[in-house]
Amino acid sequence: MVGAVQENLIVGALGYVMNGFVERYPESRPAFEGVMNPVGRDYLKRTENQCIVDSLVSYSVPGAFGPEPSRALIVDGETLGHHLLTNPELKQYADRQLIGTLTPTTPVLVASSTNDDAIPFGQARALAQRWCDAGADVTFRRADVPSAVPRMAFDHLLPIPVGFLQGQSWIMDRFNCVETSGCHLEG
Repeated sequence: MVGAVQENLIVGALGYVMNGFVERYPESRPAFEGVMNPVGRDYLKRTENQCIVDSLVSYSVPGAFGPEPSRALIVDGETLGHHLLTNPELKQYADRQLIGTLTPTTPVLVASSTNDDAIPFGQARALAQRWCDAGADVTFRRADVPSAVPRMAFDHLLPIPVGFLQGQSWIMDRFNCVETSGCHLEG
């Protein structure tokens, strides 16, 4: 997610990620602040209590149109994603948040759009496959929604109506005791 969001209208969500790490793991604050320049530390402070609308007003233009805007927040000009993958101190916190390391014990529905510009399709598909390989009951649904406006989060939002209807049907089947087992991976 970090890789896609750091070049997106919703780049403010990176602040939520970093502030979430610091809230959950207070000992991570020095590591995050250590890679942030003064602009980045201000960004952390500003996004600490923002909602998505506030962040859109504050950060949407650089997120949607700037070249890798998270580079402007980092002391060495690298992206936040780069540091989460290569800085051992930060990577340990990112690894703790990796969804898919535990196997669900109840049926799971994962849905993704092939053109999602916030949570990449391949990432969602890989999660479903990881859970399947671990023995979970997983249904993966693919939405082939054409790309509308890349980097604007529309390609993340447009599939929601279709996904909602599919999800509603899927969850109603669970409430009605319709069995599901194994892996059902579309796409």
